[in-house]
Amino acid sequence: MAMPKEASGEVSGHNPRLCEVDSASRFPSLSALSEQPRIVDHLVRSGCLVRNKQAVLARASLSNLFSHQLWSYDMWRGRMARVAELADAHVADDWLSAAFCDMIAEWQAQLQSLTFSFARVTARLLMVTVELLRRALKLELPDVPFDDEVLEHLAPVDTEAVGALQAWLPFLISHGVAFDEESAGEVFRRLAERLRSLARPEDARPSSPQPRQPEIQEETEKESVQIPGLEEWLETLALSAYLPKTRAWCSKVGASTLQQVMEKWEDLAAELPLKDLQKRRMGKACRPSAAGDDRTIADLIARASAEGRLFGPEDDPYILLEQLGKGAQGTVNRCWRPKHRGEEFAVKRIALQKQFRLQRDADRTKERLKAEANILFSLRHAHIVPGSWHIGRVDFDTRTQGQTPWCTHE
Repeated sequence: MAMPKEASGEVSGHNPRLCEVDSASRFPSLSALSEQPRIVDHLVRSGCLVRNKQAVLARASLSNLFSHQLWSYDMWRGRMARVAELADAHVADDWLSAAFCDMIAEWQAQLQSLTFSFARVTARLLMVTVELLRRALKLELPDVPFDDEVLEHLAPVDTEAVGALQAWLPFLISHGVAFDEESAGEVFRRLAERLRSLARPEDARPSSPQPRQPEIQEETEKESVQIPGLEEWLETLALSAYLPKTRAWCSKVGASTLQQVMEKWEDLAAELPLKDLQKRRMGKACRPSAAGDDRTIADLIARASAEGRLFGPEDDPYILLEQLGKGAQGTVNRCWRPKHRGEEFAVKRIALQKQFRLQRDADRTKERLKAEANILFSLRHAHIVPGSWHIGRVDFDTRTQGQTPWCTHE
């Protein structure tokens, strides 16, 4: 690199004062640099040196710039970028360029090593977080499969951060775990608590034998069954936290309906196990023809009605559950009837509101629907499920939207 013409005659790179290097910082001493105003001005403009109020040169950020401190990854990258900028500024002669090149080479090696270590730690942390999330989901939602891609997407989400629920919301609804934001929030809170529990050191590295560990492992390995109305029933008893264990117990004993669960409630209470007050509450709800049983059913019906999941006859309505399929004419959902102790049904939902609003003669449309239903009920074919059909009210009030047309096949 060529020297400035003003300095080339006397200091052509061999001036001992100019080449005097401070042993601590490996950079030219201030006294030598002060004799080269052109180099000094360039260093000041480049940010290497600053002048104080007394116009005395003072070393600026070079010593700090190259100090061997443990910075964060972003700070290391920032300093490396600054070194590269200074190296390209052509601010000094061969002696200064050599110093920069040596320091750049050293820092590039350190930055490369740090970048590799950072990437390794990040990958390892993601792997551990994914496994922790997978375990929490198996304990809280044992019957809901989440693939690896979804887990890797959700693992970095901080469950304590604002807006974490919004990141989980579409996945909880699409996997059939929740119906709306409120129910998704409840599931998310349980899952976040489970993650905090698993992340505790005493849970991660137990120092003493844990008698409940085989039980947890047994629950996660068993295939849980979906029992219509089970979740709602436990919620009315304030026992929602026992839903995963209850499903595992149902798989073990072969219970497939809510009626079978309620008939064996004492065995279930002992398996969970429930506290005395919880056991009495469950026993009261499972007594046949008891007033408590009627109140439980009334609570289920009231909640389903408030959520818009109720249809059918008023004395024995249906409660709408998760969606099973969807077509051009409507959707098919699973449903159950509280008074039938968890018997399972399927319902096809067809949007008729628009048809009633657009038709000038609503009565004629209703009669046509009745005729079509009667024809369908009279058919006998291998691809048509046999059984008894029931036609409900088909009058639809466009003002109140309180009357919903329905028919059932059992």
